[in-house]
Amino acid sequence: MTPRLMIVADDALSASTLRRSLRSTDAYEVLDGYAEGRGPCGEVAATRRADIVVVDQMRSPLGTLARIREIRAALPAAKIIVLPAAMEPAWLGEAAAAGANAAIAKTFRLEAIGVLIR
Repeated sequence: MTPRLMIVADDALSASTLRRSLRSTDAYEVLDGYAEGRGPCGEVAATRRADIVVVDQMRSPLGTLARIREIRAALPAAKIIVLPAAMEPAWLGEAAAAGANAAIAKTFRLEAIGVLIR
């Protein structure tokens, strides 16, 4: 079964940009739509049965950590990949403690993010 990938972002524009770079492949299926990252999204991720969740770092780094915790609680086996604006060691440690499995800097070429996730 092909893993299901869900995007969590601040807004539709951010989600659309990520979707274009991730495009569904044999390695995963990008689910339609996105989860609004400015509010709780763990239940949405669980309902959509996401196997991989890409969390775009939101305007509030603390909000991003809260979303990661919610997703981890709702989907203990999911792979959570966070896309931070900067790879700051202290924040990355907090993201890992919240349940993120990996981080890819947003400054990385967007086309390459899909390759890394595969």
